[in-house]
Parts: sequence; structure tokens; C-alpha cells
Amino acid sequence: MTNQWSDLVGSLVGGKYQLTEYLGDVGDNGVFATDGSHGTAIVRLAREPTAEKLLERWSAAVRVTHPAIIRILDAGRAEVGGISFVYTVTERPDDSLAEAVRARALTGDEARDVVKSTLSALAYLHQQGFAHGSIDTDNIVAVGDHIKLGPWTIQRGDDAAKADDMFATGQTIVEILTQKRPATDVEANVSALPAPFGVVARAALQRRTTATEALETLEAREVAPVHAPPVRMKVPMAAIAVGFVAVVLLLLAVRSYKSETPAPKAAAVALRPPETVVGERSVSPAAKVAPARSESQAESAWVLVAAIYKDYDLAARRAQSIAQKFTQWQPEVYPPAGQGKRRYMVLLQRAESRKEAERLLARARSEGMPRDTYVTKISR
Repeated sequence: MTNQWSDLVGSLVGGKYQLTEYLGDVGDNGVFATDGSHGTAIVRLAREPTAEKLLERWSAAVRVTHPAIIRILDAGRAEVGGISFVYTVTERPDDSLAEAVRARALTGDEARDVVKSTLSALAYLHQQGFAHGSIDTDNIVAVGDHIKLGPWTIQRGDDAAKADDMFATGQTIVEILTQKRPATDVEANVSALPAPFGVVARAALQRRTTATEALETLEAREVAPVHAPPVRMKVPMAAIAVGFVAVVLLLLAVRSYKSETPAPKAAAVALRPPETVVGERSVSPAAKVAPARSESQAESAWVLVAAIYKDYDLAARRAQSIAQKFTQWQPEVYPPAGQGKRRYMVLLQRAESRKEAERLLARARSEGMPRDTYVTKISR
């Protein structure tokens, strides 16, 4: 695959963009540098099985314009090297926050800049009817002196998807201040975070705040000092890490689709007859959601968890949304309505072993599921 992609260097995309450098691959897709009317940019090429879905997403995101979001400059279809692709052209990010956080936790002032930029971008997206779908340190990057969100996962989103964005934002706040990303709100020790990050992170992890409200909370309170090693550089993102080396593989900025091993192509799935019930609540018949099993009925199993909610209805809506967009998955809400003590999990699929579950996780992420999708074990 790598040799095939690198052979495309020098080719023209849509007669407009010359591929000047091969930067890496994301799943079955390739990322290239290009020089053109937009200056230095990156081109991402994609083909089936996800090409059409990605083109629909990228074409919608072209209309998104915000100073804290990397611009999608163009998207379309083209033939490159005799093969048909869809492509997107974006600004070229410089650094990734993921590398900085691996070096050390952020100071309060550094965290404030990152969180403020992220919430500002999310507030705009949500007001426009979009959801980001992958808030994490890999998707927070620097372009010049600006901190921005990567745009590759932006798509139309309902209230449940926007709540998922807030949950992921809460995870990211904890991660940048502690270097540990919690899987659930229960795992997150937000009381140890400096003000006002603890308040914002707790509300976000519990999905009881909007991006606008969280931004207002952040701006209304002073940031408590957080001690960290001194830094020498002045560039905002680069200054976050001591000895930080600029990220030259721009793949770090688009790693929301990457897995450690190539994801298998999704098998064709026959359309299912309409289904109108999830657990005990009615939903739209647009997609089938697997009937939830009660805790007493569930056998021990490894599962893929896409989201966790304290409200059953939000979980059911999220499961329905996934079933509509990703017909190859069979989401279910566990446990059924009325049986959850503290939370309702949206399960993408069950597996016989951890190894199988991790394989499914790699596949899910390669197909556009949020990076905070994770594997766990449930038992009766």
C-alpha cells in the first residue's frame, strides 16, 4: 500500500493539485503535501468502502468557517493514476497537541488557551447543526500561532452527537492536565483539577452542559496556577512541551481514522425490516437497533462501547443514530430502560474474546467512530 501511494507523487488531483510529497496513510487512504493557489496544503485521497461517506462529510464541512477550525479548502472526485478517488484539501497543520501532552501535562494558562479554542469551535459547530465526532489531542493542532480543531470528522449531528462531543471534551480536559484520558466520568478525578477546569470537565463528562455554557464558565473564572517545567519556545503549541520536536508527519493531525493494523473492509449488509422499539421506548423506524438484553440475561462478553449516558433516551437516540449511519454495526443499549443504576452504555457489538473486540475497535475507528470508543467486559 505504501509503495502504491508513494508512486502517486507528481500526479495531479482534479487537474488542480500536484502531489508533491507522500506523508503517510490513514487506514486505506493516503495523505500528501501539495503546493498550489492555497499555498502549502495537504491532500487526502480516499476510496471505497468509505469514500462516498467521507466525501459527503467533507463537502458539508467545506462550508464550515471558524478561526479555531482547520479549513477544508476543497473536496471532490478525481482520477489519479488511473484509479478513482474522492479527495479533500485542507490547511497544513504544524504541530499536534498529542506529542506535547506526552511530554508533560499543560500548565493552567496553556490549558486555558487549548480548552477555550476547542469550546469556541464546538459552540460554532453545534449552533450550525454539526458535531465534531472526535475531540482528542490528536485532533487539536497548531496552524501558525493558532490552535485549531481538525475538520476530518465533522458531520451533521443531533443532540446526542453534540453531547458526545462534550463528553470527549471533558476527557480531553482531564488528559491535558493529568496525561491520563479517563474512559468514563466515574474514572475521572476532576476534583483534583485546578479551577475552573474541574467544574467544566465534570459537567462535560456528565453531558449536562453545552459548549457555549462551558465556554462562559471558563471565561468567567480565573485559572488556578498549575506548576510545570519552564519552557523556552514562544510558539503556542510548540511551547507546550519541553524539547518538543515539530510534527512533520501531518498524519498526526488526521489520526482520527488510523488504527495500528489495517482495518478489514466492512462486509455488505442486507437492509433490515423496520424496527420501532429500542428496549421499552419507541424510536424512528429509520434503522434497526439490536434489542437490549437485561443484566440478568446478559452472558459474560467483551463489548465495544461507543458512548455512556445517564439518561436512557439519549442512549437510545445515539444507538439509533449509529444504526442509521453505520449499517454494518448492530448497536444496542445496555442495560434496558429502567434497569440502569448509574449509566446506560451504547454497545456497538459483542465479541467472544478481547482479541476479537480489539480487532473490531480498530475497524470501528477506521470507519469514523470516535476515538474514545473503547473495549470492556460485561457479565451478569
